Amino acid sequence: FIAGINGGTNNRIMTSSDGTTWTTRDTTGVNIDFKCFAYSPSLNIIVAGSNGDGLSNLYAYNKLATSTNGTSWTLRDSIYDLLWDVIYVNELSLFIAVSSRGTSYNKQLAYSSDGYIWNYGFIDNTISATFKKVCWSPTLSLLITISTSNKFYKSTDGINWTSVIVPSSATWNYIIWINDLNMFIAVGNGGQVVKSIDGNTWSLISMPSSRNNYYIEWSSSLNLAIIATQSSPTIYFTSNDGNTWTERTMIADGI
Repeated sequence: FIAGINGGTNNRIMTSSDGTTWTTRDTTGVNIDFKCFAYSPSLNIIVAGSNGDGLSNLYAYNKLATSTNGTSWTLRDSIYDLLWDVIYVNELSLFIAVSSRGTSYNKQLAYSSDGYIWNYGFIDNTISATFKKVCWSPTLSLLITISTSNKFYKSTDGINWTSVIVPSSATWNYIIWINDLNMFIAVGNGGQVVKSIDGNTWSLISMPSSRNNYYIEWSSSLNLAIIATQSSPTIYFTSNDGNTWTERTMIADGI
């Protein structure tokens, strides 16, 4: 397991072999909030995306980190200030990262075939937007990234992107492809949830209540999807098919 620490000073990556006992790892003593991680099994390399720092230390910006074992990390330069997500797509042999610096059009997208040398570009040079999450459907051979507008973007190669209109404008927070359901599902603030079976046509999902939906995850073994919200008390939603959702209340707050 690898986790990034948001806040604090130095050593902002932790690892664990059992999920219970955690060890902090040296990141050369620089205060960096690592927000996202991606692993390439074919290259045997982990890439950590930086979210800057909580102390306005300018040196902490424009950085990536790489590791071959999760224990020793090397900082690398990037033109990015804030990376929101990075993934590795085996079928494309490519790391793909998206950024929240959407106001700088050439800082919306980064891609790399080795994790060390990165190419930078844009997803849509006509808009100013934050791109929070990117996901891959191996079934459709299609990437989808979400933005803070009523547009999603699709790509088959991770480099060239085309806009897709969604039926609602929201602050979109997370998207996944659920292979068992053959479906993309994206969640956002204001109770917004949308789905698509092909990445082109999207439809709204009716939810039991309007919440700021922050995260969605699917368990194949349980045949269950869970949407986490930002609310107090903590409300979450569950579904077995991605279409019909049940609202539930968690004892603890603060998901």
